[in-house]
Amino acid sequence: MSTPEPVVRQHLQGQAPPRLPLSAAAEHAVVYLFEDSQSCLNVDGLGGGRAHLSPGEWLCAPRAHAELQLQGIRDLSVHGVVLALGPSPVQRRLFSKCEIPVAIGPGWRVRILAGAACGKSAPCSGGHIAMFDVFLEPGAMLADAAFADANIEVIAGEISVGARQLAAGAVSILADAETALQATQRAHILLTRGLAL
Repeated sequence: MSTPEPVVRQHLQGQAPPRLPLSAAAEHAVVYLFEDSQSCLNVDGLGGGRAHLSPGEWLCAPRAHAELQLQGIRDLSVHGVVLALGPSPVQRRLFSKCEIPVAIGPGWRVRILAGAACGKSAPCSGGHIAMFDVFLEPGAMLADAAFADANIEVIAGEISVGARQLAAGAVSILADAETALQATQRAHILLTRGLAL
């Protein structure tokens, strides 16, 4: 069996890989389970020992080993993301689903995991990191200055950002002036800033 390549960002969908090597430059890692994950996830390899994540929760912790060991529930699909980070203002912290503020507007919903947007601030809002889990109904538009310069991953559906169309699976970076997202069909998006190596 070949050794997987070290990752900076890994989208988890389906069965969780049993081990996931992290980039050598990683000092911390974020593991986030989307709300629609069918399975919980056990994570080993980060400082502080094993962590158990339920859907909608996220963990930031210092890296303790060269790889993460991941274990979901057999025959249930895991849906989440692993991000390798440099220095982080958060040491080890597991954020439960009920701690995460949710902003709701016409045709949109945003879970503010880190940082501040849409008039709400997350418990983890120090420093320059931001992470937003965004849901848009067809035709809905959402604009916030917090989205400028963010990394964007379209998890499902399709959106337009200025003149660009981004479909499911697209990963891009928003420009300074690109703060408005419009769904051309129902869409699920993850926005991050200050989390990349």
